[in-house]
Amino acid sequence: MESEDVYQRQVLSISCIIFGIVIVGMFCAAFYFKSKKQAKQIQEQLKVPQNGKTYSLKASSTMAKSENLVKSHVQLQN
Repeated sequence: MESEDVYQRQVLSISCIIFGIVIVGMFCAAFYFKSKKQAKQIQEQLKVPQNGKTYSLKASSTMAKSENLVKSHVQLQN
């Protein structure tokens, strides 16, 4: 009788340990995927302003070139 009780307690203890490990694993997986999603969102947010800056730099350099052309054209007419 006593050996059966010991066996049942051991099985219960092992079952509780396994269950605890599974729960901790699920929390780790949820945290991993949440962090991965947040990192992807941050990367996308960082990409957007850089592209906008690139366009604004291109636009400003084009405007500067056109201003230089206008100035040289005005100088040629004078």
